Amino acid sequence: MITYIGPPASFVEGGQRIRLSSEVLEKKMGTCLDLTLLFASCLEAVSLHPLVILIKGHSFLGFWQEEEFFQDTVEYDLSSLT
Repeated sequence: MITYIGPPASFVEGGQRIRLSSEVLEKKMGTCLDLTLLFASCLEAVSLHPLVILIKGHSFLGFWQEEEFFQDTVEYDLSSLT
């Protein structure tokens, strides 16, 4: 089991350190961003198309199954994702 943890205190404003997947698996803990990126890499490994969604203070994962791609790498209009 992998435990969800809050981000560590940091002197960096507006960001956080991202753990490598191997570190998350070895220590069995990670932040929402660490876990989102780990699961995104798992989806990529099985040829699914991950979608990393970032909102203030949180991230989560989705995926799409159609062979359709967004023109932009960042999408601010959330209605275009449905």
